[in-house]
Amino acid sequence: MISSKFKWILGLSLVFVLIVTTNLIDRNNFKRIRESIVTIYEDRLIAKNYIFELSLLLEEKTIELAASKDSTFFGSKSNVVNDQVESFIRKFHQTRLTTQEEATLKNFENDFKALVLLEKSGDRIRVLNQIKRLKKDLYTLSEIQLKEGKKQLIIGSKAVNSVELLTRLEIIMLVIIAVIVLFLLIYNPKNK
Repeated sequence: MISSKFKWILGLSLVFVLIVTTNLIDRNNFKRIRESIVTIYEDRLIAKNYIFELSLLLEEKTIELAASKDSTFFGSKSNVVNDQVESFIRKFHQTRLTTQEEATLKNFENDFKALVLLEKSGDRIRVLNQIKRLKKDLYTLSEIQLKEGKKQLIIGSKAVNSVELLTRLEIIMLVIIAVIVLFLLIYNPKNK
């Protein structure tokens, strides 16, 4: 016959092991959720803002170029906008980039360097065509942001679902352990 103390120790040990195990699993899932949220903000929303700002700067170049009758835009105003674009490119590089995103951003950077050289030549048509090329690069970067943001959302959702499942299993296991402990405490076989 199992002693009463041993029954208690066994029951409490099972509860302890269950709680520690689910806690470790939950900690890992919460870490994945936190990383997913941080990535969505730092690497997707902030990058999306950089894309928006770059789009505005390119639009400003297009409008100024169309509004100026001579090559005055290719002077100081254009240099200020160019400096702002380069600043956003540097900031964009500081986010965590996917392989596709890195290649597209590098392409944007090279296309922008080509634009700066074209502005020095004063060829308005070629400058406008280069700006269109840059806008296509930004559109591609924007699509990548949506795709990667969705991917991070799915990762976070899976982790949340896993936590919910483990919480349900934990409750079921605690109920089963409680029933077993009660049975061990109440059950007292009669000796013949």
